Amino acid sequence: DNIFHENFYNPSETDGNFQYGQYPDLISCTIEIGGHKENYRLTHNLFDNTEMNHTLCSRVRTVLPGGAIEAKHNWWGTAEEQEIRDKIVDYDDWNDRAPVEYFPYLTGPDVTSQPADPSIRDITMTTDNIGGRLY
Repeated sequence: DNIFHENFYNPSETDGNFQYGQYPDLISCTIEIGGHKENYRLTHNLFDNTEMNHTLCSRVRTVLPGGAIEAKHNWWGTAEEQEIRDKIVDYDDWNDRAPVEYFPYLTGPDVTSQPADPSIRDITMTTDNIGGRLY
């Protein structure tokens, strides 16, 4: 397994050496995961990078949505599920990429925050926002 656990990166608290240049590419992701392994887990992390369009991008190739990237119990910079969904690029955007399982997510910017309650989950699809999976 490849595991990211309890990480936090704030560019204002470092010299910014995680970037390849002075200006970040606004179309890319904070974290991209690619390769041929099936077991990726990112848990109990604080993701909050407003300078990027996406937080997590799956580059793991798949033909079925079964081999998912587990990204549960993370703070995504928001507690609104649709906003979190918009920060992820996966099977729902490109059907040859592994899906990202992000629920339950943390409801606050602390790794000890409570996870989201499944009873308030809203995954309603509208005709102007159809994804790769039907719920």
